[in-house]
Amino acid sequence: AIQLLESDSASKFWVFTRWGRVGATGQSNLDSAFSLDAAKSMYRSKFQDKTKNHWDTVSKNRDAFVKHSGKYQLMDIVHGGDDADDEDDKVDHVANASSVGCTLPPSLQRLMKMIGSKGDMTKAMKELEIDTAKLPLGKISKKQIKDAFSHLKEIEAELKKAKPDHSTLMNHSGMFFTLIPHDFGFSVPPTIRDMEHLKRKMDLLEVLSDLEVAS
Repeated sequence: AIQLLESDSASKFWVFTRWGRVGATGQSNLDSAFSLDAAKSMYRSKFQDKTKNHWDTVSKNRDAFVKHSGKYQLMDIVHGGDDADDEDDKVDHVANASSVGCTLPPSLQRLMKMIGSKGDMTKAMKELEIDTAKLPLGKISKKQIKDAFSHLKEIEAELKKAKPDHSTLMNHSGMFFTLIPHDFGFSVPPTIRDMEHLKRKMDLLEVLSDLEVAS
């Protein structure tokens, strides 16, 4: 992660960077800058160093970003909505529930609560090895899910060959796990090398698509 930060109380600026394996605390660094222009220059430099892309180009057209081996991937995250908003929604829902009685049968009410339970969604994601801390519910974009699916389709095409190329499987697996963060601890992310593993990941994307819509 690379962020440019500005103090709320004074004209102070920093460029924050954080790196490490998914699921681990990782390491971070905070560099101070004497002006906004200096901070922007520092940010551009770090962005180019970490991605081999020019920020001025990518900021105008995200599709211009090119992923380079060993460098950061640009994550397509949907902004908007936070915990505070969620709490406000909960209060509104409680208020509405107290003033308007539900006419649905109790069994159907329980089913609807299960379908709309964010806690159950989070539990399901953890069971699928998804790191919910790195991938908040409703934050991943449809585009990123689509990009991840395209890599799974490439893996599928390769697996259907008489002699699948291991490097191709490894490269597309790596891109998939970059786009869809998994918590493998300090283990190396596995290569998707058989149809059973591939189907599990395709099922996972279906779940994520449903969560994106539900959120």
